[in-house]
Amino acid sequence: MVAGEALGLPCRLEPYFDDATLAHSVGLVRDGEGALLAAGCGVERPPRSPTQPPKHGPVELPELADDVELTRLSHALTSWHLARPDPATPPPDAGLTPAAGPTRAHADPLGLIRQRRSHRSFAQASTAREDLDAALGAASRALGALGAPSLVDVFVSVRAVDGLAPGSYHFARELALLRAEPAIATRLQSAGLEQEVLGRAAFVVALTLADTAGQVDGPRDFRHALLQAGMAGQALYLEATARGLGACGVGAFFDDEVGELLRPGPTRPRALHLVAIGKK
Repeated sequence: MVAGEALGLPCRLEPYFDDATLAHSVGLVRDGEGALLAAGCGVERPPRSPTQPPKHGPVELPELADDVELTRLSHALTSWHLARPDPATPPPDAGLTPAAGPTRAHADPLGLIRQRRSHRSFAQASTAREDLDAALGAASRALGALGAPSLVDVFVSVRAVDGLAPGSYHFARELALLRAEPAIATRLQSAGLEQEVLGRAAFVVALTLADTAGQVDGPRDFRHALLQAGMAGQALYLEATARGLGACGVGAFFDDEVGELLRPGPTRPRALHLVAIGKK
């Protein structure tokens, strides 16, 4: 989306489609490839708010699910077969094209993409509160870029941010302290298979599965949530790069331990993706 905007070809993301029809139209290999998301670039009509998704029904599932490889099974479980539209009814338009890039104006967005790297070595110095706020803003905007309701919650583990106590925070328009914890970085490193990048980062943004997942578009929600978490993670990378900070995504961690650190209690967050940010 950032590249398309820079080239004067803004992109519209489309998560609502008939999986088998789209796969066939672009020549994907049956049972070997699957479509996850469509993006049309150069859309001239202005974006508008999401509408109801098209009428859809379940796809044909295998009789013995245990015999199907997990990635293929999960794709089948989250696939749609769209009902034939009523010719008198205009097709739904669920696309949105909000800004999903860094908040700070950058003269060369494509150069920014080329500069983007995963940095696993951080200085112990703290980051400014402005950097954290900008990163959370970028992630929040990216969660709306799919054109579907957000199914991802945002938590932050803070080690060293000016003006903030170390601990776990929840972000929903505003940052709210859940628990002050001086040793949260050390504990998060332990929960993340002892990866030092989690212990040395100034803060770690945790993108988690919202409690509403499964209640909006059924099983399709879980596909959308993973896409949203991925796009938010990329937005965090670009925002960190624009501010001269390092960023590193982390996908290997103990789920229950991370959830307990973020928000202790009977309903722990289910982490999908962690992004550590700090000074290089």
